[in-house]
Amino acid sequence: MFQSVIKNNKAGIFAILLVCAIFFCLLALVSHILHESGEELEKLKMFSDKHAYVLEDATPEIEIQRIFSQENASELLSEFFQSLYKDGIPFCLDYGYDMYQDEKGNIVRYHTANEAFFEIHGLKAEQGRLFSQEDYEKTTEPVPVLIGYDLQDNFEVGKEYDFENPTGGDYFRGLVIGVLRKNSEYYHIGAIAFNQSLDASYIVPFGRGMCSPDLAISDYDMALSGMLLFLEDQAMENQVSSRIQAMNLFRYTVKDVDSLSDEGLACQKENLLKLLLLFAVVLALVFATTYLVFRKIIRTHSTEIGVRVLCGASVSKITAEIAQLAGLLVALSWMPSLLLAEGWRDAAVCAGGALLLFALIVCIPLRLIQKLSIVEIVRNPNAD
Repeated sequence: MFQSVIKNNKAGIFAILLVCAIFFCLLALVSHILHESGEELEKLKMFSDKHAYVLEDATPEIEIQRIFSQENASELLSEFFQSLYKDGIPFCLDYGYDMYQDEKGNIVRYHTANEAFFEIHGLKAEQGRLFSQEDYEKTTEPVPVLIGYDLQDNFEVGKEYDFENPTGGDYFRGLVIGVLRKNSEYYHIGAIAFNQSLDASYIVPFGRGMCSPDLAISDYDMALSGMLLFLEDQAMENQVSSRIQAMNLFRYTVKDVDSLSDEGLACQKENLLKLLLLFAVVLALVFATTYLVFRKIIRTHSTEIGVRVLCGASVSKITAEIAQLAGLLVALSWMPSLLLAEGWRDAAVCAGGALLLFALIVCIPLRLIQKLSIVEIVRNPNAD
């Protein structure tokens, strides 16, 4: 019966496969988004517990052009960072640039970060060591450099190399002091929050020695955008805000991470509602398509079903064959979703969804068979 059903209902079978595949792909997407959103909110909460604040940039484009042409802009920005160090205001800072693609296809990234960055994200060295306090104070070459795990074949710990400078277009002499562990990553908070891998990065320290008037304005802008300030009270927040205003450069406002968590949660709820609505529409489409296709299949093969029953075949055997067909369709349509599943959680959700969908779908042809009157079928092949 399998072969004849598939042969005579190719369009209907394909329609079921298509809508079920869309259902599973959407299920994998929802699972992934929920998992990622949950992790992001947990990380935001971690920073919130540390009284963390970010600097939100609202500088108009015309003002940015003025700032970059202002002669003493770098000097003012240098003084701002030096004042943070002088007054002991703790902050975590990181920024970087994509530099080039290596022979393995990795996008190699220049990265700079301060001491708090490594402490907060729990980064460890696979070989060599992390930056020392002296490294953060250093102002001369060779510059201490940490290498991501994927770049260790190109650089050896303890040796000096020429590294490309992202803003000057030239090179600086760097001493490789260590290699980070595999899968080292950090969570960046700013206008956009995201996970960033360090496996293909070369990293230099950001400290007092880096805060000089010679540093490019674009570097300072990136540093401010990627900064987390840890402010214990309102007085510290007002102190930082007044210093930003005194520079009369970028229009940054101090914003606590709690507000980012609230905004992220609201955005997550809105996106989730949209996905659930689409999910419900697709699920309804799955049931409607399955009903129409199996209704046609059973009507087409009603005489065959009736004859088999009169000849001694049990209804349970026929329904088992129908269930096998439904299971085959669900299994085939489930497979493409594995390409979208990221990790065992998404795969497990899709597998659970497949079992649930099979249980729901198989009820449709079984119910249609139960409604059949065998005598009427044999007398009238076109009976409904």
